[in-house]
Amino acid sequence: MADPLYQADSTPSATLHPGQPPGSSALFERHANGITITVPPVGVWRGSKGLFFFAIIWMGFSSLFTVVVVLSGQAPWFVYALMGFFELIGVGILLAAINMGAREAVLAVIGQDLVILYKQVFGKKQHQWPRNGIAQVVAGHSGMEVNHKPVLELQVILQTGEKFGLLAGRDEAELHWMSKVLSEALGAAGGSTLQPPSR
Repeated sequence: MADPLYQADSTPSATLHPGQPPGSSALFERHANGITITVPPVGVWRGSKGLFFFAIIWMGFSSLFTVVVVLSGQAPWFVYALMGFFELIGVGILLAAINMGAREAVLAVIGQDLVILYKQVFGKKQHQWPRNGIAQVVAGHSGMEVNHKPVLELQVILQTGEKFGLLAGRDEAELHWMSKVLSEALGAAGGSTLQPPSR
């Protein structure tokens, strides 16, 4: 993904961040106006946390059952409708798994702003928030579970209580590292640490 976030006077220098976990494929850069973390896709098998394999199994069994039902020729109409519904669920799970493996992002602190450019199978999104509008940047529960284990994501929590999540399913150590680096950079930009919204 091309990085459009640098200013003209920036001279980025790719480095390994001291706290970056082993195996992390993210690229850390420090430039004149802040920092940038470029997060490349990790691939379907690694990025989907087993969801791709589950989707293949689901579609295999549902397709086999559908073939058996069709060949029997004796099932009522609602059975065919149910089989179609299960096939659609399988397709949805498969697309979600592919999306998890294909996502990439550019996370940047530029001056007083946090800018996120996020690309996935279904399009690109860009978000920008001022530092004083952000309460926390954390690795939090995405709401998904795989094998009864919560799937973490990078979350930007605003002072209004709104939450923006991305990169669900990435390596947990990498997510915690990214949240810490972004929080530190935003704290430095604002002259203080981030504070959660007041209740």
